[in-house]
Amino acid sequence: MSSKDYNAPLWDTAEELNRNDCFNDLAYRNMTFDRDDRPEHILSKAARAYAENFQPALEQHGIMFTGNVGTGKTFYACCIANAVIDRGCTAWVTTLQPLVRALCSYEAAEKILAKIRKVDLLVLDEATSGLDPAARSEILDILLDFIQDERHSVLLSSHITTDLEQIADTIAYLHHGQLLFAKNKDDLMEEYGILRCSQQDLDRLPPEWIAATCRTAAGCESLVHPRVSVLRALPGVVCDAASIDDIMRLTSKEG
Repeated sequence: MSSKDYNAPLWDTAEELNRNDCFNDLAYRNMTFDRDDRPEHILSKAARAYAENFQPALEQHGIMFTGNVGTGKTFYACCIANAVIDRGCTAWVTTLQPLVRALCSYEAAEKILAKIRKVDLLVLDEATSGLDPAARSEILDILLDFIQDERHSVLLSSHITTDLEQIADTIAYLHHGQLLFAKNKDDLMEEYGILRCSQQDLDRLPPEWIAATCRTAAGCESLVHPRVSVLRALPGVVCDAASIDDIMRLTSKEG
């Protein structure tokens, strides 16, 4: 799709929809559940369930896929979009950075996003990749404004875990096909801490407080919870609040 297409009106109803116009890259058009070679994978099941339960004009829950390159984020995001379109809903799959680069003003970007608001499901593949931190934050703020109308849903595919901290409400983390946790984001970040201490200090904690540990010659780096209890049990130790990236990094190593 060329930049001039972004200035054309989007569809008002599903009946007006040209499926090819729903995809910034036509390769996305061919990413469907029929081509899924691992239908029993937990990510596949989650994507299918989301698509099957999607209903426009009702309060929706957005979803974000995060992980390394090659984990299937883009494929399953596009599968969902195609399935939603098959059900007569409207969806648009795109990346935002080409739009941002093509536009010369914030007002122009707002005009485009006003058109995007007509869709039931907006799918953004690596929406903030390649953007500087200020531009990434601005884009995420615009998306937050977009989903204030709970009739709209956003599906994000991103390898940047800090995006989760800015826009997610609930985070479900899959690792090697296993669901390691699914929790409210604010509770998750408040509950977990990164403890840096000696093995001797670590042994003083109840095992159930230690979610994961990475041992080095310098000592132990552990993902612990509840952080408040750890600080009380080990006064004077360093136990910083854990970021989403910290939680995923250490949980992955433990797994």
